Amino acid sequence: HLPLSGVPALGGRPRPTVSDSGEAGRQRPGAGTESMRRSWQAGVLALGLTVAAGEARADGFLSCVDQLPLAPGLVETADSCLNFDTAAGRVAQAEARGTVAVTEVRAFYRSVLPAFGWNLLDPDALDATRSGERLKISVEVTAGNELRVHYALAPSPGH
Repeated sequence: HLPLSGVPALGGRPRPTVSDSGEAGRQRPGAGTESMRRSWQAGVLALGLTVAAGEARADGFLSCVDQLPLAPGLVETADSCLNFDTAAGRVAQAEARGTVAVTEVRAFYRSVLPAFGWNLLDPDALDATRSGERLKISVEVTAGNELRVHYALAPSPGH
């Protein structure tokens, strides 16, 4: 049983440590400070990356609609999310853009939506229902040859 490294023993002195080579020694003063400084810097960097990533998402799912995948090649448009609850159910809208072919995006959603519980009403129009909700995905090519995909979720009529 080896003593805990860096935990003071009775009397306030550092406990002996054992190196990887098995040699006994004492922890050098301030050794934990350097490790804490590195951890703190890594945390600040991770926080900065998280904030920067909040500007646009391209990590597989829309931020606005639970379990709605983002087609490969698309990036969710920053601040496009509109999401609120009504007495009839949830309403959400989002937009994504990219330089991917319309046919690829349509094929992606035709294949993946059923795996997430969506029933396609019209595969050509990408119109689907799930658990009292209706999802409409519209795809258009902008004047600059960029693809814009609009997602609209609303309570399904009759629910």
